Amino acid sequence: MDNAPAASPEEDSASKTVQQTTDPNKRIQMAEDFLKKYPQSRYRASMYQALVSAYFATQQVPKMLEAGEKEVELNPNDAPVLAVMGQALARTYNAKAPRCREAVG
Repeated sequence: MDNAPAASPEEDSASKTVQQTTDPNKRIQMAEDFLKKYPQSRYRASMYQALVSAYFATQQVPKMLEAGEKEVELNPNDAPVLAVMGQALARTYNAKAPRCREAVG
C-alpha cells in the first residue's frame, strides 16, 4: 500500500507474529486485534489474507467472505483469496434458494 504510513517496529513485529501463527483461532484473534490497533496499516491486506484462511479453516464462511471482500478491495488481483472465496461459495450454494430474476427488456 503506497499511501500507508511507514510501519513502526512494533507494527512490523505484530504483523510477522500473525503471519507465523499456525493455530487458526489464535490467528483470527491476533489479526482482528492488529486491524483494530493499526486500521490504516500497510499490512491490512496481509491481515485480511490471514483472516480469510483462518476463517475458512474454522468454517466461518460469512466472516471469511467479509474479510475476503475487504482484501479484494485493497488488492483486486489476489488470486489465492479469490480462489478460496470461490471455493467456499461453491460449497455453500443452495439450489433451493430463491434466484435473482434478470430484468426483461
